[in-house]
Formats: sequence, structure tokens, C-alpha cells
Amino acid sequence: MMRESERRALVREAREKLATQFSDYFTTAHGLEYVRPLGKGSAAGALLFNDLEKQTPNKRVLRRVVVKYAFAEYENRNKMADDEIRNEFRWLRKLGGPEHIVQLITCEVDEEQIPRPALVLEFLEGGDVGQLCLKLRRAKRDMPNRVLWSIFLCLTRASVAMAYYPWTEGERETIPNNQQPKNLVHGDLHDENILLGALHPDDAEHRLAPRLKLIDFGKAGVIPPTVGITGPQQSVQDIGRVIIALVARRYSSISDENMQVNIQDDTGASHQILIYTDPAVRDATHLSAELRNVLFRSQAINPAERPSLDRLLQLCEAAVNTHTAAQYSNIPGYDHSAETNDSIRQFIQQFILDGDTKT
Repeated sequence: MMRESERRALVREAREKLATQFSDYFTTAHGLEYVRPLGKGSAAGALLFNDLEKQTPNKRVLRRVVVKYAFAEYENRNKMADDEIRNEFRWLRKLGGPEHIVQLITCEVDEEQIPRPALVLEFLEGGDVGQLCLKLRRAKRDMPNRVLWSIFLCLTRASVAMAYYPWTEGERETIPNNQQPKNLVHGDLHDENILLGALHPDDAEHRLAPRLKLIDFGKAGVIPPTVGITGPQQSVQDIGRVIIALVARRYSSISDENMQVNIQDDTGASHQILIYTDPAVRDATHLSAELRNVLFRSQAINPAERPSLDRLLQLCEAAVNTHTAAQYSNIPGYDHSAETNDSIRQFIQQFILDGDTKT
């Protein structure tokens, strides 16, 4: 029987061989400039390239792109890895490139010259939400309410993108009139599959906090109508769990528990619901009552008690577009100066724009 150390050495050798094959192919066939390997997943590898201006002698860098290719550490999972890359390509093409979903870059790939399925994606420079949680945990810092709302809005728009596709490239996701939502779900929506991009000074939604995008649609699929939950209901729970991870500074279900909590529904009536989530969202002293209420509702065990995508979008838009530091002045013991524009700019610079996630 092969030792684990020997198996890992063979896996490393296979991964390095694939990386060389893909870097050689995209350099020679598409004129890209290889930069470095990126993080690897359980069923994929990724390489970073510069896309160069072809018609000038200086070959200026136009943008950075990611080549993602199928690869699994265990041989019996390699067919699954191939299928997931093909599934991701299928769904990204169906979605059409909305604002808060990673962009699929058109690139004619000769599958006879590459050993495994691959796709070309845009590169986002701010790292992932898991890395952000780690930074917050190390610094023992709470994320301001206004930044949490901004991230919540990005993820809500991404959920709208999955419910009402197709979109045009770069289109901002809003809920169309007289259209029933589809039941597409991401299938693997967690902290490491959400990337942070750049600030956009001319965009009210991304002036203070960067745009976020969902990646890795390899497990995406449509929920059958017989399951008892809709795609939007599942997405609301998934994205609420990400915001709770930022409150808790960890994405983990280890501490999750059943809780009976009081909430206000959309009519303003108060009643109790049963939720299953990290108690950090209950215990965080800096959270506003409104945000805590929405997060509680997003984690309702009964899917019908979760806020609708329409309502969640309204709440997030209102918070991002109208809230100032004054909205958080009545939270007991909370220094609401953390919610000023200047404080948020400093927070974003320290925890997202600076550091080792940006290249």
C-alpha cells in the first residue's frame, strides 16, 4: 500500500505537470503572460495570467485573468472534477455576466491541446471572505454595520442574478416585473467562494466598500419543485450565513445551535421563530437591531419565515443608500464613530485593500 507521503508527492508532481502544461498552452496559443499559481480547491487548480495588449511593442497589461482547470487529489474524483468545470462553464454562460457573478471570459480553447477541461475568468484582487474573516479575528475587530450591509447588498444582488437570469454583461441585478424566480442555487456558497474586488468612487453602492462576486459554480444546479424549498429561500439562508461569519469572524458550523428568537416580520408584528445559526449573531453588541433581525430571519429553519429576495433587496438598498453613522448612535456601549465615512475608508484600506491578498 502506498504511504500517504508518497501519495502526496505524486499529487504534487501531477499538479505541477498540469500547471506547466496549462501555462505553456495559454502563453503560446493565446499570448497571455504567466504570473503565478493561485489557490487550489478540492476539484480544481488555478493560474494567474496577464492579458497583454497585442498590437503595441510594449505589450501593456490590459487586465489579469484566471485559468481554472479540473484537478482532484484523488484519482477517483477526477471525472467529478471534469464535470464540475463543465457545469461551471454552462451556468456562467447561462447567467450572462451580471455585476455580482464572476465574469466568464470568452477564449477559444483547443481541447485537443490541453489535458483537462478549463475556463478563463476575470481576476478579483481583494482576496476572499474567508481571508477577511481571518484578518478580523487576528485583529479582534468588528466589521461596521454599514460595511456588513454593503456586503449583504452585493450578495443579495448575486442571489437575484441566480433567480432571474439571463443578464447582460455587467448588468446590475434588480428584480424584474412579472417574472417568476428560477430555482438555481450555487450549491457551494461559502466564505472562500466570494471574492472582493475594487472600490468604484462613482458608484454609490461601491464607493465606500468594494464590490463582491460569487465564484465556483461547479456544483450549481436547479432545486426540484418537490423538495419543499425554493432557490431564493436557499440563497437567502446561504448569504445570511456569510454575513454571520463576518460578525463571528469565522465561517464554521461547529458553534451553531438551535435558538428561539423574537423577530419583527415585514408587517412589523413581533413573534418567535426557530433558527439554527452561530450564537455570535445573537451576542454581538455592535449590531443594529434591524440588521440582527434580518440575519435572524435569514436563518429560520422554516424557509417560509425567511425574508423574500425582494424584501431583502429593499432593506439592503435602503441601508446602503441612506444610513449614516447617526443611525447607529443608539446602540448601547457602541462607539458609532466606527460608522462614519472616514472610519469605514480606513477599515476597508486596512482589512481589504492592504495586505497579502492583493497582487
